[in-house]
Parts: sequence; structure tokens; C-alpha cells
Amino acid sequence: MTHTCRSFIALLSLTLLFAGGCGSSDAQSNPTSGSAATDAGTSDAATADATRAGEDVGGADGASVAADGGTYADAASDASQGGTPVVTASAKLSVKKTSAVVYGKAVINSDWGKKPGKETDLLLDIYAPTEKSATLRPAIIFIHGGGFVAGTRHHTALVAQANYFAARGWFTVSIDYRLAYAKGTVPEKWGKAADAVGAGQIGRAMYMAVRDAKAAVRWLHANAEKYGVDPNHIAIGGGSAGAYTAVGVGVTNPEDFRDELTTKQDPTLPSTHLDSSSKVACIIDYWGAGTIAEFAQTFGGKSRFDAADPPVAIIHGTQDKTVSFAEAGKLKNHYEKTGAAFAYHPLEGAGHSAWQAKVGGKSLSELAFDFIVVQQKLTVLK
Repeated sequence: MTHTCRSFIALLSLTLLFAGGCGSSDAQSNPTSGSAATDAGTSDAATADATRAGEDVGGADGASVAADGGTYADAASDASQGGTPVVTASAKLSVKKTSAVVYGKAVINSDWGKKPGKETDLLLDIYAPTEKSATLRPAIIFIHGGGFVAGTRHHTALVAQANYFAARGWFTVSIDYRLAYAKGTVPEKWGKAADAVGAGQIGRAMYMAVRDAKAAVRWLHANAEKYGVDPNHIAIGGGSAGAYTAVGVGVTNPEDFRDELTTKQDPTLPSTHLDSSSKVACIIDYWGAGTIAEFAQTFGGKSRFDAADPPVAIIHGTQDKTVSFAEAGKLKNHYEKTGAAFAYHPLEGAGHSAWQAKVGGKSLSELAFDFIVVQQKLTVLK
């Protein structure tokens, strides 16, 4: 049995857990599927009590979150086009949330491409500093988990991280993407390959997830000037299925998950900024795996892992019973073989969704902060 096949089987077990609704009391429910995602919980930088899905949370370390609305028109005009992005070591900035921004469209209810289906909007929430910046801002895209069957962009722990980074100078977004119940259009070749390894609908859902997440990255590149974002300093991260997706976005080729379908097969493709880049500068992997990047060889025989891959921070509980800790080692091995940069942080004794874990006394938000700052060579103000 191949490693990719074993990874898919492990993920199918993960999905059964999510579909059964077991897990923490902080699980996020998808309003359409009704399933609960166990990859949720209060983050280290969140307010003491977790907020309900869709409800604003206070900024990290006391930073305020303003009401939705307003524009970012002044962002680009007040930011220098040169120089290294500047962030702060602590939460010094107020954060404004803008909800339900459309980053593209996608097809749903097409029975995986067997019938026309219908179009749906792909949505994200923005968390950004209200203060003006003398330099372009770095950015982070966060992707929720849920076994590709559940979860939303309101995921408590990732919203807390979005606020944590925005309060320190990042432009952050949290995205929704199509889940398995949507049964959107996927390439026939991918679907057959997923069936061949027993992945079925979850394998197909993986394609939709990365297709949509890459569309979000291209949206950010296309709107970088509008929002005052440095397109060379965009990170991506997520937990569980969101980390699978983040690694898939960062490691695969630009044409992967973009060029396999024609606009006749997927008429929503032109809405996804096809001419923009899907490049990211680094990846934050919370208890995920490299399975999707491995399976992308379905599009061609060459491995997608190479020395040009963005640096990845691999953060995984050693007692994870949902996504095996062995997956962290396998991803680490891919990076060691290619020579691409990585950080490896086993969370000793921790299980899945270990948002409260610490490494060397540092929270996961602090760990990700340090990794991004070093890898992207950001300027940090005390």
C-alpha cells in the first residue's frame, strides 16, 4: 500500500469522527451540513471565553475590534512601495473586521461534474489594523479544519489567531471553501484516482478545497495594492484539513487546481483571478499532512516537492489519534530531501487540535509569529 493511500485512509477515519459529531464542545457547525468539526477551540491569544461562530472576538491581548464596514482606500496610498514590512512584537494596533467579502465563485450541486450544478459565492472575513502603515503589510490566509465535511471561516481558534496577527500589523483573512456535501465540479482524472485509493468523496473534496484556497490567494494578490499588502509576504496556514489544504496550496505548481477544468466545465473559473499569482511565502501547518501535495502527482508524474517550496512550520501533537503524528514526520522528510526550509515542533503528549499547547513556554501564535518573522525577514518593533 502506498503512503498516499494510507494517508487517505487515515483521513477517511478522521472524517468519520467529524461526521459523527464527536469532539470538543467548541466544535464549529457548518450551517448547511449540520456536522460538527472537532478542530476548534479557544486559542492561546483569544479572549478567555470562546465566542460563537460568526461573532466577533476581541483583539489579541486586549486589542479592540471595530465594527464591520469602512474601506481600506488609504492603505496603499500611505504605504511605501519599498522596504521590509514592519510588525510589532505585542498587540499595539486596533483591528477592524470586514465580513463576507466575496473572493470568487464556485460550482456546487453538480454531482462532481456530472450535471451543470449552480454557482455559489466564496466568502472570507478580513481582520486588519485600522492604523495607517509606513510600509506595505504582510498578510496571512487562515483555513479552517473539519475533515473536509464541516467547519466555517468563523473557527474560534483561527479567528483568535487572525486577531493576534492583525493586532501586530498583519492583514489577515479567514476563508470558507466548499466541503464534501457541495459536490462541486472536479476533474474526472482526479475523481478516478481518488476512487482508486478508496478516498471517494473526501478525495474529491480535497480538490475543491485547494482550488478554492488558491482562488483566495489569487484574490489577495489581485487586491494587494487596494489593501496595502506586500504580495511577497503572504503566508498561509490552517489546522487539520485546513493544514492539508495550506500545504497543498503552498507546495503544488501554479497550474495545479487551476487548469485541469475548462471554463465550459466550470464557468466560475474566470471569477477566481486566473491571471494573478497563487504564490505564498510560508506555510503554518497545525496537525496536517502533505497528502494533497503528494496526490497532485495525479496531474503529472513529477513530485510537487522541491527546493523552491515555501518554508513550512510543522506543528503536531505526538499523541494525535485523528491525524497521526507520523504525518508530521513524512512532511518533514519531504522537506529534508529537497532542502527547503522548515521548522519541526512536536507537541509532546498532545492530541489533535492542541490549540492551547506551548513549545518552550511559547504559545502557538507566538511560535508562528517567530517563524514567519524569521523566514520573511520582517522588521519587528518592540
